[in-house]
Amino acid sequence: MSMSFIATSFLTVYLMFPAAVAIISQMHRGQQGRNRTTRKKNILMGFPHLLLLSVIFFISGTVTGAASPVEISVNTTSQSVEKGTEFSINISIDPVNNPISAAQFNLFFDGSLVNVKNVTEGDLFKKQGINTIFDPGTFSNSDGTLINVWGLIITPGANVTTKGTLATISLYAKNTGTSQLNLTNVIISDPNGTSVQVNRANSSIKVSYETIPPASIKNLRNASYAQYYINWTWTDPVDADLSKVMIYLDGRLRTNVSKGLKYYNATGLVPGTMHTISTKTVDIAGNTNKTWVNHSARTVPDPIPPASIRNLRNASYAQYYINWTWTDPVDTDLSKVMVYLNGRLKSNVSKGVKYYNTTGLIPGTTYTVSTKTVDIAGNTNSTWVNYSAKTMPDLIPPASIKYLKNTSYARYYINWTWTDPIDTDLSKVMMYLDGKFRTNVSRGIRYYNATGLITGTMYTLSTRTVDIAGNTNKTWINHSARTMP
Repeated sequence: MSMSFIATSFLTVYLMFPAAVAIISQMHRGQQGRNRTTRKKNILMGFPHLLLLSVIFFISGTVTGAASPVEISVNTTSQSVEKGTEFSINISIDPVNNPISAAQFNLFFDGSLVNVKNVTEGDLFKKQGINTIFDPGTFSNSDGTLINVWGLIITPGANVTTKGTLATISLYAKNTGTSQLNLTNVIISDPNGTSVQVNRANSSIKVSYETIPPASIKNLRNASYAQYYINWTWTDPVDADLSKVMIYLDGRLRTNVSKGLKYYNATGLVPGTMHTISTKTVDIAGNTNKTWVNHSARTVPDPIPPASIRNLRNASYAQYYINWTWTDPVDTDLSKVMVYLNGRLKSNVSKGVKYYNTTGLIPGTTYTVSTKTVDIAGNTNSTWVNYSAKTMPDLIPPASIKYLKNTSYARYYINWTWTDPIDTDLSKVMMYLDGKFRTNVSRGIRYYNATGLITGTMYTLSTRTVDIAGNTNKTWINHSARTMP
């Protein structure tokens, strides 16, 4: 072999595969401090391998014939993968009984659909007792390229003739669609450093949405026993594409629990009550398992009622209402305050409101509010907390009615009508017929029909207004009318 051939070979490898040159050089480089003889030996040992690599790739431009072309292919376990999952492809070489000792390739793919994660050496050259060098190359997912992946046997005289995997490439399915997986710049060399004929078999991979939902969760159970919460735990299914577990409590969707969390803590519950959790699993493609997995559990009963309210008082002084205020007890499970007025239940005031305004009262009247507290478990404090207060007196009577008139002309009755005064505290209009009290007509009715009268007779209706405080207007409003003869 001429020196010009060797020099040209070295230059070719250095320019095309600097990483390979560096690795081989490092393998046989002497450490600082070794003697001259040792360094000379290392150089001599490294020379054949560097020469071999040089020869292999220098002669790569000259393809020699083989009994049958060596076959290199892109092998996928499936032609379709799910979006959002990782998968692997193998770059396989079948020497077809041809001895080979080195190989390289580039791979082109659609980077918008799939992305390379890593590249590892396969079993093609790693036979028993054989040493190799492997370079995983350089990938660019934005360009869709994986370039300069190569493997080389460095054990002198060794070669392989049986099928194997040169490299395994791990990828991520990014978006839906079909990506071509095309091999380029394929060089496979025999032990003499001669490139052999190669048949390439490219492939493709389809990224699609999965239609099969994940399995259901297992081992759903209550991991707690408390008054106000239930903590449910479970085991996620083994599906790699599991996204979340949908959580329903007593039939209502509460939340989605991400894969791996495997628990849900339901809080703010009522002691001594039964609750049912229902679950469905969903994968990253949105496929939902329609099978419900349910579990029911009861909270711990609470037999202790809350404390009573404090500082109950009248915060107003008005004629027609009393506004009572108080301080709630500190019990965290307080639900409400039952409010009674003069012994009759009027309202349930929720925790935190702390007041009750009684309206429509009579001026100058004493009223008593009585209270009991109740917690969320329904426990009622039997102790009454009471307070009495009087409304402001009302000394002003309402105005008189207006437009009193007879709207009928009949033999046995007279129908009088009028307009009420605008006083908001008007209670009633007192009716007198010919000086005798007949009835009280409530506010808003505005008519009185006197019946059983004598034909052809004159009658006089007299009225006075009275408010809800009992103040009576002393002014009479009268009207006289005759029945039909």
